[in-house]
Amino acid sequence: MNIPNFLYHATFEPYMKSIGKIGLTGTNVIKTWSDSEEGVVYLANTPEESYSYAETSDDIPMEYLNQIVVLEIHTKNLDPDLFYLDSNNLDNNTFEYRGNISPENIFRMKD
Repeated sequence: MNIPNFLYHATFEPYMKSIGKIGLTGTNVIKTWSDSEEGVVYLANTPEESYSYAETSDDIPMEYLNQIVVLEIHTKNLDPDLFYLDSNNLDNNTFEYRGNISPENIFRMKD
């Protein structure tokens, strides 16, 4: 599997403090998609694609929709054995990461 050097994950501003401390773990207080699997971080190929997933999330508070944050994930230091093609995406153009992405590999994109 060819893993790009950079992938993207959209989240919401209320989660940023926790992400800054522990990273992305795939364990959410609020599950954003009904078919999201616990312990899996979902990553897109482009910032726009990740943003579109966040803005169409199933189960988030409405006030979060104007608080979307796109994160750039540097994949070079991540374990390649923990990457999988996204089983929820029939086009297979997104990835699952089945591990913790530490804060030093996460960069907030400009709003």
